[in-house]
Amino acid sequence: MRRYEILYREAYTATPLSFWVHHNLDSEVWAEASKFDPARPQKIAGKGWPVLSVTFEDLSLYFASAQELHHFMLVISKNPMPTAAELSKARGVESLADQHWLNRLPPSAKNDGVRKALFDYLVEIAPEFVSVA
Repeated sequence: MRRYEILYREAYTATPLSFWVHHNLDSEVWAEASKFDPARPQKIAGKGWPVLSVTFEDLSLYFASAQELHHFMLVISKNPMPTAAELSKARGVESLADQHWLNRLPPSAKNDGVRKALFDYLVEIAPEFVSVA
C-alpha cells in the first residue's frame, strides 16, 4: 500500500531525521537548541507545524521539513547507499552512528529495487509537501 498525508501538529515534532538534518547551533544539546542550520520549519498560521506521513508497502516514514525529505531522498538514491557510520561522521557525531535513522530502516527497505520505487514515489508526492513545509 502506498499513501501519504500532510498532517498539522500543534507543536513542532521532531522525526528520526530531524537531528541529522537540522544542526543545532546555539546549544550542545539538540533538544535545547533554538537555532538550527538549516532552520527548522515555521508554524503555519491557523494550521500548525506540517509533517509528511508516508506509508510505502510496510514502511512508515515521517518528515518534519522539506530538508529532511530531500536528505532522505538523496541518501536512498545513492548506489551504493552510504552507511550510518559515514553519515554520522559527516554530521560530526561518529559516536552516534548506532542511533542513526538509517539503522531504523528495515533491511527490506535497503534493497536497490525497493529504494528506487520509494524514491520515485517520493519524487511524485514531494512537491505538495515542499509547497507548505
